[in-house]
Amino acid sequence: MCERRALQLIHRSPCKDRIDAAFGIDALLGERNEEKRMNEERISAARADMERRVAEFREKQAKFQREREDYYETTIEKVRATDWNEFVTPRQERRVRH
Repeated sequence: MCERRALQLIHRSPCKDRIDAAFGIDALLGERNEEKRMNEERISAARADMERRVAEFREKQAKFQREREDYYETTIEKVRATDWNEFVTPRQERRVRH
């Protein structure tokens, strides 16, 4: 906070240019701007990476959903194609076995 206040006072000073030159304030401000730009680039890259990962996750989930639906459809088709009479034992045969 003290550094910021000092910079504010220097910028209000009538001999600002001489003070800036003596202390290298322009270079300091340039470094800060560079750091800020690099930080923004890093944040932007991280955001892009997160968006890519989310998109990949959604694609995988959609793929799994399609596979579940395909499995369901094939299973239902097999069940519907089955002749259920071959699995049901007539009542007379059940009585004989007991």
